[in-house]
Amino acid sequence: MTEAYVALEDGRIVEARSRAPGRSRGELVFTTAYTGYEESLTDPSYEEQVLTFSYPLVGNYGVREARFESDRVHPRAAVAREFTEDVAAWLESEGVPAVDHLDTRDLVTGIREQGAMQCGIAAGPDATPEAAETELERCVAMSDHTDIGAQVSAAEPRTHNPDGDGPTVALVDCGAKGSIADSLLERDAVVEVLPYDATAADVEAVDPDVLFVSNGPGDPKNFEAAAALVEEYVGDLPMAGRRHPRRPGERRPRRHHPPVPPRGQPRPPRHARLFRRRRRDGRGGADAERRLTITVTPPATL
Repeated sequence: MTEAYVALEDGRIVEARSRAPGRSRGELVFTTAYTGYEESLTDPSYEEQVLTFSYPLVGNYGVREARFESDRVHPRAAVAREFTEDVAAWLESEGVPAVDHLDTRDLVTGIREQGAMQCGIAAGPDATPEAAETELERCVAMSDHTDIGAQVSAAEPRTHNPDGDGPTVALVDCGAKGSIADSLLERDAVVEVLPYDATAADVEAVDPDVLFVSNGPGDPKNFEAAAALVEEYVGDLPMAGRRHPRRPGERRPRRHHPPVPPRGQPRPPRHARLFRRRRRDGRGGADAERRLTITVTPPATL
C-alpha cells in the first residue's frame, strides 16, 4: 500500500492510502451525499478546499462526463473511506491528489464539532508526515482568497439560447454550477452569463427580465461586485439567487414564520413571487405573456 498522510490543524497526522499521488492543502470540508460524487467534485463551490466524502464507497456507478457541473475538478484534494478505480484514475488524470483507507467518520465528527479546519496532504511513494505538515503550514485561510471569483467565473460574457422564447436572465457567475444554466435553458430562457465582477452597465447591456446571482466558493465578502448589483437592483428588477454554502460548523439559521393575519387582512409578502412580463420588440408577439417563478434572495445571504 502506497503511503499517504493528512496533517490536520488540530495537530493530528492521519495515515491513509494514496489513490492519486501529489501534495496539496486547503480547508477540509465534507459532504454527506451518497450519490452525486461527480457533481460534487466538479462543483466550483469547492475551489481551494479538500473534500471529504462521508459515504464509505465513492465511485460505485462509474464516472460520466455528462454529470459534471463544470469542465474540471475543483477541490484541491479528495478524501474517502474508499475510492473505486474509476474515480481514482479520474482524479489522477486531473492532477488532484486523492487518499482513502482512513476513518472518515472521525474526520467528519471533528469538522462538525470544531468547524472547518486546514489540512495538508502528501500522497505517493515519497510521502512523509513532514511533507504533509509542510503543506499544512502553507495553507491560506479561505477569507484570504480574495481573487477566488476569478478562478471559477466566466472570463467573458456569453449568451445561451439567444433565440429562446422565455425571459432573459442575467446570470452573474460567481462559480455557477452547470445545472443552474441547464435548468433555465429547459424553460427556454435566454441566459446571459456575466462574470463575477460584472457592473450595472454590464447588466443594463443585456436588458434582463431577471437578475440571478449564483453561489460560489470562499468568503461571500470577497464578492463585492455581486453585492453591489443586488443593492443596485433590489426592488427594481426581479432577483433570484443561490445561497453560498454554510461554513462547516455553522448552524442553520432559524426560520421565523410571521403569524397568519386575520381573514380579510393582506398577507405578508412571500419569498416566491410570480413575475409576469409582456413580450416586446417582436419576441413572442406583442400580446404574449410569460410567467417565471423566482426566489428573492436578500443581499445579506449572498
